Amino acid sequence: MNHLVMNTFRNGDTTKMRNELANIFTKDEFIMFCELYQLENGFTYDEEQLQDVSENHLIYIALFRDEYNYKIETIIACNEGSITIEEPFFYNDEMEDTKPLFHSYNDEVFTKFKKLIAAKRRQQGHTS
Repeated sequence: MNHLVMNTFRNGDTTKMRNELANIFTKDEFIMFCELYQLENGFTYDEEQLQDVSENHLIYIALFRDEYNYKIETIIACNEGSITIEEPFFYNDEMEDTKPLFHSYNDEVFTKFKKLIAAKRRQQGHTS
């Protein structure tokens, strides 16, 4: 039996998640991730923020809300099936509180997404 394994790691200014089983996320799965990212932070997914950069490269302009209700724009990308979240610029006063919160939030969303994708793929395996 195959298991879905996803790892998150920080590489420079991005947090990256890769599906180690299929090594690719589909466009629909990327959109599902963006919807979850926005929903978990109290925002609504906005289809107009989704952009096709090239054939296998999509970006979504997302919002992250910090503990003071300040909204920070960040870019979520899907390039060749890998999902990355660009770390936004943090001002000096945001480095201690907001930056760790941003990374913690991303980890939480990746964990929830991993569970959703695993369930979706199990279900597809049973119906196909």
